[in-house]
Amino acid sequence: MNSSALLYFISVLFTFILTACWPGTPAAAGFAGRARLCRAGAGECLLALVEILSLTGATQAQAHFWFNLRFLFSGTIAVLFWYLRWNTMGTRLLTKPLVLVLSSSGAFPTFIWTSSLSGLWVKQDVGFHQSGPFWISDTSVRIPAAWFMVHSLYSLALLLAGWSLSC
Repeated sequence: MNSSALLYFISVLFTFILTACWPGTPAAAGFAGRARLCRAGAGECLLALVEILSLTGATQAQAHFWFNLRFLFSGTIAVLFWYLRWNTMGTRLLTKPLVLVLSSSGAFPTFIWTSSLSGLWVKQDVGFHQSGPFWISDTSVRIPAAWFMVHSLYSLALLLAGWSLSC
């Protein structure tokens, strides 16, 4: 087994444990004092969980399914981060329906699983190889299509916007 694959698995497992336990700690409650931060932590926790499931899938098809599910959470994390930063400024212009629209437009799951039919998510998908008990994704073979680029740029723009609000 490759030591870097084991180190990667341990770091993802540590991230999962940290984000699963962190929102309920007294320090987090004192720091955040709001449920929004817990939801952002829950998104990170779920992202780490599906990465663990992708790494430890019984088959390559299972690993690929869990790998694709990560994109739902990565898009949601970007929206929640931006929403959290926007609301900490004291501005309450955002409504829950607007946040739902922002979240759904960054992560349309149908494009991920129908990409073989539509070609909107990727032109060529990731490959996998096994390193010991872990399935390692080879993203160097992926050729992104239009909606993958929209998703990536949209998420990046929201993260940068949230980061700029904290400066």
